[in-house]
Amino acid sequence: MNELAGWCLPSQKFGAKAAWLRMNVLLYNLLSAFKRVGLPEEMQDARPKRLRFLVLNTVGKVVRHARETLLRFAAAVARALSDAPRTAFRLARPALAGE
Repeated sequence: MNELAGWCLPSQKFGAKAAWLRMNVLLYNLLSAFKRVGLPEEMQDARPKRLRFLVLNTVGKVVRHARETLLRFAAAVARALSDAPRTAFRLARPALAGE
């Protein structure tokens, strides 16, 4: 949890510390699911810092313009890389009863 800032507590208050640690556990679980479902096999054991630099920094650039935060893609290959996890999660999701 150290790479996820789990031990860099934001406050001296117990409730804030508890919320921070719970959010870090949630982030760890989401990151683990993302690695298993949305990434190739050679990247499934990657640490958070490596994922941040390989996936997030190469996909595009975060741009703030007109009170909006946008992700400007670097190339079509990067766009396909960013769409792959979303597609995998959509396919892995069980169908709802009303669909």
